Amino acid sequence: MKKNIANQIVEKNINAWDPMGLIAGGAPLDEFSVESKRIVEELPHIDSSSELAVKIKKVFDKAFDEDFNYEACLNISQKIWEDFLEEGYRLG
Repeated sequence: MKKNIANQIVEKNINAWDPMGLIAGGAPLDEFSVESKRIVEELPHIDSSSELAVKIKKVFDKAFDEDFNYEACLNISQKIWEDFLEEGYRLG
């Protein structure tokens, strides 16, 4: 998988999710780029959208010292997973 496409897919979905409301509040579109890159680095080791949700939750819990809702992370992970499938990529 091309890393730049993976970055685009993950960052697009994370930005749309905007879990802290930062982008909606005027933060730059690269606000979650560090978190997105951390998620992309783990993609080769992830075999399901539920595993991806766990990784998203861990990354955001650590980055923002919050306890993010697993269901919200699962929802965004499923969107990311679907985008990869639409682009013809398989994860894991």
